[in-house]
Amino acid sequence: MRFFNSISKRLFLALSIVFITVIGISILSYQFNLKNKKLFALVNQLESQRVNVLELVKNDLDFLRFETINAAFYQHKQTFLTLRHDTLLQQVLTQHQLLKSKLRVLSEDLSEGMETAEIQLLQYDTLFKTFKSLQIKRGFKDFGLEGKMRKYAHELENHSEDITMVDVLTLRRHEKDFFLRKEAIYQNKFNQLINSILSNLKAEKKYNPYTIYLLTSYKQYFNELATIDIQLGQGADQGLTGKLNQQAQLFSATIENTVAIANAKAEEVIRQSLYSSILIGICLFLIAGTLTFFTASSLTLPIKKLSFLMSKYFIRQSIREKDLPDHYHISEIQNLSESFLLLTKKLKAQFADAEKKSQLIEKRNKELQQLNEELDRFIYSSAHDLKSPLASLEGLLYLFKLDNKDESLHHYFDKMKKSIERMNGFIKDITDYAKNKRQHIQPEIINLTYQIKEITDALQFLPEMKNISIEIDIDETHNLVTTDKTRLEIILKNIISNAIKYYDPQKEHPLVYIHVKQENHEVTLTIRDNGIGIAAEHLPKIFDMFYRAVENAKGSGIGLFLVKESVKMIRGHIDVHSTIGEGTTFILHFPSLLHINVNHLPESEALLPLFKVKASI
Repeated sequence: MRFFNSISKRLFLALSIVFITVIGISILSYQFNLKNKKLFALVNQLESQRVNVLELVKNDLDFLRFETINAAFYQHKQTFLTLRHDTLLQQVLTQHQLLKSKLRVLSEDLSEGMETAEIQLLQYDTLFKTFKSLQIKRGFKDFGLEGKMRKYAHELENHSEDITMVDVLTLRRHEKDFFLRKEAIYQNKFNQLINSILSNLKAEKKYNPYTIYLLTSYKQYFNELATIDIQLGQGADQGLTGKLNQQAQLFSATIENTVAIANAKAEEVIRQSLYSSILIGICLFLIAGTLTFFTASSLTLPIKKLSFLMSKYFIRQSIREKDLPDHYHISEIQNLSESFLLLTKKLKAQFADAEKKSQLIEKRNKELQQLNEELDRFIYSSAHDLKSPLASLEGLLYLFKLDNKDESLHHYFDKMKKSIERMNGFIKDITDYAKNKRQHIQPEIINLTYQIKEITDALQFLPEMKNISIEIDIDETHNLVTTDKTRLEIILKNIISNAIKYYDPQKEHPLVYIHVKQENHEVTLTIRDNGIGIAAEHLPKIFDMFYRAVENAKGSGIGLFLVKESVKMIRGHIDVHSTIGEGTTFILHFPSLLHINVNHLPESEALLPLFKVKASI
């Protein structure tokens, strides 16, 4: 194996052995197929003949079902199906002549079977032609005997001076009952009634000979039709129809039996040839398999060892150079081993560097966590330190206003008070933001009606509140939701307070409308007002921190930012529609967390895609 010192040469050797084996088996298969090709062709021709016979029988059944009630057939005496019958019959007879001589190769019994089938086919064709001629004579509607009978029947209906219309209709009813049910009782009733009518007419002194002629002709053609119908058969197993079906079944059975015998003979010949080919093929396969196994073993053993060493390295991250498979004299394996050894050395260095960086990142994370905690303490401490002087200042301002009797200065006191209130609101917003970011979600069952009323009651101090009507539309079945109460309160308070602050004083009935519905644990809360609205250029930015959409904004610019952050925390999203001069609508969607583990839900993006934030002028 020194010559085959590379994977490509050894693969070439293995593939050559397989190729030679495939060629040997292919030659055997070719001889086997060549030997049985004529046999298969013969059996296929016989199967094709059986299909042609079935097609002929199907064609004739279609004729019996459709053409016997087709007026065009009686008019032209030929149809597509009768012409196709002749064509298919000729094809079957021609094929029969070719197959009779060829089938002697397999068995003399097959040739005799084909001769029997040919005789049965000719008998079937004779019956079919007899049926066809009788059917043409019988006619349909305005053709043949039925046409003549119908003609005299209609003439009787138009010349009923000598007989009553009741008798005419009774005759027609017996006629239709017979042709519908094919029962002799109705033929007898017809003949009894028409004979009685004829006797009564002849017994009278005055009668119309034309009426006697019509009745006699009507009776004659009815009975001729009844006779032909009996000959044709009153069912699938009676008369010519029964004989035709029986002959078709006999003919088909003969063909199917011949096909079965031919298949059995062909399978016997094929089986004998197959056994011989399989035996030779197994011998070739065993020889090739043995040679291929030894070749593949010399190729796969070093690869398996190298693969084992790689697995060992990834488990223990250590490997010895002397363990590498360098004694198999395969150049590609040696190159791969050297490359793997070099790779392990580089990976060790990278792992060491990654470990150092990981420790550094962990250290900085702890520092950031400590800074965040200090920042929280600073925010709460600053808020407390700022609120105390503001409260004192507000109290002093109140006392100063009481002591000062100059009413011209009161509006300055009001402005100072509003400034203090804005500062208090700003401090509260900053504190709410810090709480919102740090506190975990705490779902609880909330009564929405009570929650909203509580918020609106708390907003009664706003001077604009006295001019606005608040309408709450919440169904009792949608009243209870499960979510974080603190976040929901921040959302509702900021949106409702904005709707109140920025109402339109020009409108006769300023309104804030609040509607809630629940469906499949999804809550949709809509807050709509008819206030001044938001301009299109401001609408995409209203949820940004410290952004103010109007020059005389009354808030700190952080309220809607807190709304967005709170919506994200409760895993919801919000969209807004606004029209200048008409009002603004906020639509909040959030899940009811009663049957949902909030820890399994990712924090939402809060805002719907921008194309759902709409504004119009």
